[in-house]
Amino acid sequence: MKTLPLKITLIALLYCSISNAKVHTISLSGFTFSPNNLSVQVGDTIKWQWSEGSHTTTSKSIPQGASSWDSELNNSNRTFLYKAEVAGNYTYVCTPHENIGMTGSFSVSNPTYILNNTDSFFTVFPNPASTQIKINTNDHLSEIFIYNMIGNIVYEECFIEPSRAHSINISNLPTGLYIISVKSIDGKRKTQKFTKVI
Repeated sequence: MKTLPLKITLIALLYCSISNAKVHTISLSGFTFSPNNLSVQVGDTIKWQWSEGSHTTTSKSIPQGASSWDSELNNSNRTFLYKAEVAGNYTYVCTPHENIGMTGSFSVSNPTYILNNTDSFFTVFPNPASTQIKINTNDHLSEIFIYNMIGNIVYEECFIEPSRAHSINISNLPTGLYIISVKSIDGKRKTQKFTKVI
């Protein structure tokens, strides 16, 4: 089975998605975060930039599977970077000034430019998922591969009797973004992404 060309394609597409990641700067002005509400995509970085005073950026509520943070922002620690790796809604505060309204939030969505197939013949759900994903197709499957972000195969299955629906246990996979590739019995291959959360 020739999987190398597909692996190279996936790595190239993943590299393109990573290289398109953006850095979003949040400035601290007086007792406010500016902007105090952002919309970003998985893979983007949030950068808090200190200007005056003594503050923190401290996570308050985050999606399941995301990493919490708590960083001082002052004259000796002027910036803090946080890479958004899990889709969902995040809120954060400046701990010493939360009671006077120094709060902020951002929402993280899955990027639409990663392996976006408008003519895709399969769906993956739920997404994000923690223990199991289900695949439904308009065609019969002959094989399934799951790749991690560096292009390594973490799951593969070939079907003796082609199927239109299939469930996969992903509970042993680390949290993060994955690419699932399916092949139909007539040779069509399509890819989609999904996020594994805790």
